[in-house]
Amino acid sequence: MERDAGKLAGHIERLRNTFRANGRDPGGIAVRAVAPYVFREDGLADLDRTLKAVPAVIEADVTTVEFHPAWFATSDKDFDTILDGMTSIR
Repeated sequence: MERDAGKLAGHIERLRNTFRANGRDPGGIAVRAVAPYVFREDGLADLDRTLKAVPAVIEADVTTVEFHPAWFATSDKDFDTILDGMTSIR
């Protein structure tokens, strides 16, 4: 799936337009996308930088953003911080 929010918005709009053109309600479309991960040099995803990139994906009309907490963690002790970050997005 496209990771660039600007390009993703165009794809979603084309999908909605296709629904409209065929007499279907585009409001019922659910679009899931994986979080736009930003990685650190050590290979782990950078939670703060990734979270800053998520609003653009939501603005692109994505309805569900999928996270993989293990990409941010070095131990189970990191999980609460990761969940707090994920749930801070509105």
